Amino acid sequence: MSKVFIIILLAGFMLLEVNCQENINKEVQVIKPSFIKINGSLILKTKDKSCLIADDAIDYEAYLSSNNKIIAVETLLMSNLQTIRIYLKNSNDCYSSMKDAFSTKVWGILSKQKNFKIEDISHPRMKFIKWIDNKQLVIELYGEIDSKVIDENITYLISSP
Repeated sequence: MSKVFIIILLAGFMLLEVNCQENINKEVQVIKPSFIKINGSLILKTKDKSCLIADDAIDYEAYLSSNNKIIAVETLLMSNLQTIRIYLKNSNDCYSSMKDAFSTKVWGILSKQKNFKIEDISHPRMKFIKWIDNKQLVIELYGEIDSKVIDENITYLISSP
């Protein structure tokens, strides 16, 4: 065989490999859902459906885990109370809130660590910091007890899903 034929053959194989790789990359792309805030409601929009997440607050900021199975939502309620709610993906491919109040759980953990009563906290606030992995997140808890400031970051492992 001539050198020209071998070069053309190799170039053809390289183009075929690049084209196959581009098709594989296109198939693997995951379409991230988007969040819509309308009139006090938070709606998750996917390619195929819309899911009402919450409809009882002034404002929301949603943080989806990288595997799309958990949503942490900073929720601003009346009286300027800022809390975090956790929503878990259900069998309908929408999301349901955790059975137990997430805010009570994490404030309970901190109250045991720092030896105070939850009911003694004034001006409590929660802020989402980051996802560590698909089930673990870091949040900031802020409040006051007897004019002393509480400002702590807590790492929490969500036991489901």
